[in-house]
Amino acid sequence: MKRQLVSIFLFTLCFLPAKSQSLLTNNTTILEDEVQSIIKTTEENICNPYFMETQAWKNFKQEITSEKVLKLNTTAFVDLFNKEAKNLPFTHYRLLIKSPKKETETKPEAFDLKELNSKTALLTIRVFSSDAKKMIQIIDTLQTKSYKNLIIDLRNNPGGTLGAAVPLVQYLSSTMMHGGYFISRAWFTNHKDYPSLQQLQLFTPLQDPSYQGFTKKMKKDIGMSLLIPPSGKPTFNGKLFILTNLGTGSACEPFVFGIKHNKLGVIVGEKTAGAMLSGYELPISKNLKLFMPLADYVTVTNQRLDKVGVEPDITIKSEQALDYVLKNLI
Repeated sequence: MKRQLVSIFLFTLCFLPAKSQSLLTNNTTILEDEVQSIIKTTEENICNPYFMETQAWKNFKQEITSEKVLKLNTTAFVDLFNKEAKNLPFTHYRLLIKSPKKETETKPEAFDLKELNSKTALLTIRVFSSDAKKMIQIIDTLQTKSYKNLIIDLRNNPGGTLGAAVPLVQYLSSTMMHGGYFISRAWFTNHKDYPSLQQLQLFTPLQDPSYQGFTKKMKKDIGMSLLIPPSGKPTFNGKLFILTNLGTGSACEPFVFGIKHNKLGVIVGEKTAGAMLSGYELPISKNLKLFMPLADYVTVTNQRLDKVGVEPDITIKSEQALDYVLKNLI
């Protein structure tokens, strides 16, 4: 009887791993297909195909196609993918798990204007949203109040779109502002190097600053210049201070660079994130989507900000930046 039980037990041990191995093989095959789709989608669509020739990309591709990684479940794979992607020579590249939007989900206001005293206002921008209406309302209030000091807090602002940034720039500058150049894959298809300043001047200006207008132009043209004309309305003529930290990224960075380059205000805090590319989402499977760079970017002086960032005029810890401005600069 004991011998029979032992035989049954040994048979069970042999049987279960074989079944588990079969399930594992199926899961691995699904993930392997998704990984191959990610690689193909990236190499065929990334703004600068020469990113794919770097050793960092080759190492990354080897890691995500390794046998140990292909055995991970979807959540673990996405976590590893996004962690390893930080070592690549470009930003705006991450894998996302598709999930239904929650209608009850509430987010904090993108913009918040607070009067600190009769002469000083604090404008907190948590993200540059595509809807410019709220920003225009805030600018109307600022024009009515005529503050002597304006503090714009961009700390931990990950970026956004140009919609709300354009009217803000127009309020801060009475002259034409040059926001730099976006360079598309179409340029790099025919040129191995970045454009020279002379070549950049051939890029046509963006006419439609909406996300849809920007994306359409970048998919069609070799690139575009970002010129922001004056609005013709009264502009701010007091003291301007911009608060930044390592979380100040993407669309914030041309804004910060422009304020600094044109000496419109004082940048206080930490260096910005160095995450300045333009990204968009592409589907990978029914469960995954890939956020990746649509356009590269250089400033009006032909400097890349991605993986570089913008240095502040006054370097101080992020949490001390506001107090420093209030106590020492105003």
